Order: sequence, then structure tokens, then C-alpha cells
Amino acid sequence: MITSLWNKLFVKKAVPDVINEDVAVEGASLFSGVSIITKPEDAPTFKRQYKAVICGDIDLRIEIEDGNYSWQPDRTVSGVLHQSGRGYVFFDPQNIAEKVIIPEIVSATRAFLRHVLELDAEYMNSNDRFVDKKGRTWVLLKDGE
Repeated sequence: MITSLWNKLFVKKAVPDVINEDVAVEGASLFSGVSIITKPEDAPTFKRQYKAVICGDIDLRIEIEDGNYSWQPDRTVSGVLHQSGRGYVFFDPQNIAEKVIIPEIVSATRAFLRHVLELDAEYMNSNDRFVDKKGRTWVLLKDGE
């Protein structure tokens, strides 16, 4: 602190003690605090909610569930960003840049979305049965069954 004050007073360029570079390191985590919530209901929607913290203080929530109508895709994906003290941003995860313009948030969201889609595919491949509250077993039929 004294060095920076001394340099400031005598018009010398301050040299920081630690150099921070904005370099993307392979394998560096862009998100943290990942949690997965499966939302069982009385009818099987195979709905899951994936949450993470990105860019320090922004909560990211991705929800994936079965499409409700024949014109919808098999799995619908929606996303919400929330920063404490500010509002919510609802966005289509396939078109993040339509609503989110900060590059760091877009890249962290894309990285988390890739991770979520891998987890969801694994979940859907392993979970093909659902038992409701009345004890009935629902079986997910794959194409051609």
C-alpha cells in the first residue's frame, strides 16, 4: 500500500504485487455450487432443475422437462439468471445472447448448459420408470417400442 501511494505521489507507474490475467485456462471452473433437483409429481414429467453460481454472485437455474405438446421438442429447456439485489432474466438457453450481453456470463452459461445437457441425457437414459403416489408404475417408451 505504501509503495503504491509513493508511486502515485511521485508519478511512477505502480507495479501490482499480483498480476491477474484474463486468460481462459483449460479445465478452469466457470461455475460452482452445482445442485440438481428432481421434481417428482403424480404424473411423470421427468423434470429436473439444475442450479449453479456463475461469475461470483449470479445464480443460474436451468430447467429441463418433457414437452407437453406434440409440436414441442421431446425435452424443453428454460433458463433463469438472478443476481442478488437485482432482477431476474428469463432466457432461452439455446439463444443466450438475445437477453444476456455480458460475455463472461454468456460463456459461463454455455459451459454450464453443456454440462447440464450431458447430465440430463445420462438421467433420461438411466431413468425409464416412475412410480406415482398410488403405486402405479409408469414406463417411458423409447421410439419403436
